[in-house]
Amino acid sequence: MTVANEKEGANSVRVLVRDKAGNLSDELFYGWVFDKTAPTVVLNTKPADISGSTAASLAFSGNDSGSGITSYSCKLDAAPASACTSPLAFSSLAEGLHHFEVFATDRAGNTSAVAAADWKVDITSPDIRFTQTPLAISNVATAAFAYTATDDGVVITNFQCSVDNAAFVACTSPKSLAGLSEGAHTFQVRAFDTAGNLSSPIKYSWTIDTIAPAVKLTSTPELLSNDAAPLFQWTATDAGGLKDVECFVDSASVGSCLSSALTLPALADGAHTFEVRATDAGGNKTSAKYAWTVDLIAPVVTIASGPDKITSAVVANFVFSSTEPNGLTGFECKLDLGSYEACVSPKQLQKLIEGTHIYYVRATDKAGNVSVPVTYSWTVDLAPPLIRIISSPATLTQGGVAEIKYEVADVSSGLATVQCGLTAPSNTIVDCAAVATANLGALNAAGAYTFELRAVDKVGNASKEIVTIQVTNRPVVCDPFNSTAEGLCNGGFLGEIYSLTNQQRIDFKGLSKKTVDFFYSKGDKIDALLNLKSINVSTRQFSAGFPTQTGAPLVDGNGKVLDEYFAFRLNTVVKIDPAIDQPGWYQFATISDDGSSLNYKTEVGGATQNLINNDGDHSPRMGCSTKAIYVSDTSRLPMQLKYYQGPATEIALVLVWRRVASETAPLDPLCGHTSSSDWYGPGPTYGDVTTKYNFGKLVDQTDPNHAWKVMTPG
Repeated sequence: MTVANEKEGANSVRVLVRDKAGNLSDELFYGWVFDKTAPTVVLNTKPADISGSTAASLAFSGNDSGSGITSYSCKLDAAPASACTSPLAFSSLAEGLHHFEVFATDRAGNTSAVAAADWKVDITSPDIRFTQTPLAISNVATAAFAYTATDDGVVITNFQCSVDNAAFVACTSPKSLAGLSEGAHTFQVRAFDTAGNLSSPIKYSWTIDTIAPAVKLTSTPELLSNDAAPLFQWTATDAGGLKDVECFVDSASVGSCLSSALTLPALADGAHTFEVRATDAGGNKTSAKYAWTVDLIAPVVTIASGPDKITSAVVANFVFSSTEPNGLTGFECKLDLGSYEACVSPKQLQKLIEGTHIYYVRATDKAGNVSVPVTYSWTVDLAPPLIRIISSPATLTQGGVAEIKYEVADVSSGLATVQCGLTAPSNTIVDCAAVATANLGALNAAGAYTFELRAVDKVGNASKEIVTIQVTNRPVVCDPFNSTAEGLCNGGFLGEIYSLTNQQRIDFKGLSKKTVDFFYSKGDKIDALLNLKSINVSTRQFSAGFPTQTGAPLVDGNGKVLDEYFAFRLNTVVKIDPAIDQPGWYQFATISDDGSSLNYKTEVGGATQNLINNDGDHSPRMGCSTKAIYVSDTSRLPMQLKYYQGPATEIALVLVWRRVASETAPLDPLCGHTSSSDWYGPGPTYGDVTTKYNFGKLVDQTDPNHAWKVMTPG
């Protein structure tokens, strides 16, 4: 059956069923409430419109006369609504505006209108600053302050003030204080906004000082004085501290006088006044004055003649005089830091010691005025220049390079000349620098060498130092790679030879990276001098070893002829031959089997730099310098070539150079070749250039892509 709701409120239905026999069933009953009226909801408590707290509590209640309220829903700001109960508390709210809504739902599903609350959370204290304060030290018993405060850009006028740490009381800006006592004071002010946020107080301290300083002159010249620059002394005190003390001579300021003493500049004859004026920090002033008369005409002294400015003489003669209208009582003289004594012109000084001297002469007139001393300075130089040999070899073996490091100085008159060079077995004395390293080059002949260093100062004092170097004989290997039957010792490359023992060879073979420096650090240096005419050893077999001038070949530590596992280190000085070479930028290259490297110095005694790194265990390979060096007509470039040979297979070592366009011309470690395995046979034709690179092509001077030259002595 269907029953229509006629009215709001309680409704019910009773049902009885009768069967055909007339029996009546039990009664069925159903009751319900018909409710179409929405509930109402109100906010009972809510935050103030502006709150100084990040917490908020809201209370609400609702009413529904029909089916009754079943739930409340709340939302804050942009958050979604959710079930809630009253009271409702929030915490840690962000500063700024907030919006709250609540609505109720009854059992019939009717929803109430929203009850809402809006408020602002303000927890920021106001900003406050002074706009007017008294002077830090004031000489008046009043003070005026002005200040301003803002809260979120809005000017506020709620202030509290405190004077000398008293309790804060309400105040306004500006604020005037009167009847203040002598001494230190403080004024504090703070502001509070509508939310009750209180700013930190700002504080200003100042001192009231109305008492003038005390000034007293304690030292003055006589009322009639012949002192052109008298000394004045005084005391100036103030309990609150002085700001300044000024001095005045003849009413003209001479500036600040905080030191309590002043020697006046030279004054003219006549009457003068002196005043000291003190000002304390509060601006109070006091002065003390003194008047006197100056009677002063100082004599003028002239030294007519003296000794030479730099001399080796220990006697000095002086002639001096003075023009004084009123006459002199006499002269006084002194030497250096000595005392003045009476003297007459001419004056002779004797037994002078070495060093710089100053002679003083002054005169006194009959009024007691003393002249400004006139001085004469000169230097007595008795000592010769100082020569210090810093380092030098005492002995060398044949072919060793001699370098002598020295310095020369003269602290008195200064150096006039410095000369150095060998005096034996030949005489090669030349002008030299005062501080330098003299490179005598390789001393190839055995015997005694004498190096002499001479110096003369500007007054003729002379000194010299002699260094003796003893050069002993040792076997010489002359150009062992020469194609002629007998090598000749006429080359420009000199060096040492190194070999490896059996164990050292084993160690060397086991290295993953083999370098020539292993021979110098681990190997044995052979007592022999290697002399090469040129570095032009094309690829070849090498079994003859290193024959000495006596005919006996060098042997290794095992007694075997040295033809493998050896290294040598060659030294020379590179220069160009102006007859065939032009000054310019030069590139260098080595062709070696196995490793080689080339070091150089930009000048004798300079720092060593690596130029070519063609090191390592490899078949014949050409390695180039990746930078060019400028060589002029006068350049002398010390160079050192290092090379090692591994097992007795092939040997190759060629040192070449060529002129390039500039320092930055395209240069690379492989000299422009696409493969590091290219090699260069010694034959006269180009040959098969697809697999070999003929040496003739490399040194072809008509080929602009090559044009290398073998380096030879000149």
